Amino acid sequence: MAPGMATHLPRRWRFFDLDGTLVDSLGGIRATCRAACARHGFPEPSEETITPLIGLPLPQMIRRSLPEGTTDTAVAEVVVTYQATFDEIALPMTRAFADVAKALRAWRRAGVGIGVATGKNVTVARRVIAHCQLSTTIDLLVGGDEVARGKPAPDIVDLALTRAGARADNAVLVGDSVHDIAMAVAARVAPIGIAHGASTREALGTAGAIAVVDRFADLEAVFKRIEEPFRRE
Repeated sequence: MAPGMATHLPRRWRFFDLDGTLVDSLGGIRATCRAACARHGFPEPSEETITPLIGLPLPQMIRRSLPEGTTDTAVAEVVVTYQATFDEIALPMTRAFADVAKALRAWRRAGVGIGVATGKNVTVARRVIAHCQLSTTIDLLVGGDEVARGKPAPDIVDLALTRAGARADNAVLVGDSVHDIAMAVAARVAPIGIAHGASTREALGTAGAIAVVDRFADLEAVFKRIEEPFRRE
């Protein structure tokens, strides 16, 4: 897996968000955010506050987790603490969801390109992927630090398409949050929701997902349906 160009160019690509989609990491993210806020004397934000913010660029997530009127300097200090303690707090709490590794390997063997399109810094994303033993299941990784605009702007997916040498109409994006779905819609790739992460099934549908599944294992049937036109080409 490399952050640059893909090593091969399959005709179909399936892109996935990381947190809450491939890996069960939301609890660790919330714990790290609460600890970082508390270390700087701020109230610990609730689960209900943090969860809808996961997937946004980290400074936005932290800013919106802090009391209104918090200074830019204070926000930046909390961000630094979050980054410094992520491996200690969040990483040990993170694991791949059931069926993820098996499914990704099977799809790659079938000639499908597998990409991760995450708002995370690429270096941190690599550590998460390695920790969850998914490094050998992924062809391409694009992180939020590689683009000018994070989710819900299309930039992360646009860069993934460019590196994959793929067209938007030959790709899908699977995500667990409304920010993922909005990003996919903006990039004109087929948006698919998975309701075991940050957003509810209803919210994912309202955001524009063309299908929503409850488990990773349910994705195969959705892919077969929406990718059938490509098989007939």
